[in-house]
Amino acid sequence: MDYRSIEINEINALNQTVIEDQAQVDAAMANMDYYIRRGKSERARVTLNGLRAIRNSIRGLFA
Repeated sequence: MDYRSIEINEINALNQTVIEDQAQVDAAMANMDYYIRRGKSERARVTLNGLRAIRNSIRGLFA
């Protein structure tokens, strides 16, 4: 694909949406923030569990 053939107006047109109900947009943004926080906490939990497993494995090598 030749990127030089795309006009900037075509790219801008792809990102335009019509907001009909601002309350729905606000609710969606609040939910998005909730899921982002939840995802970060889940990632931290998985990382911590992984580190604990590595620590226990190393401990098992020297026990």
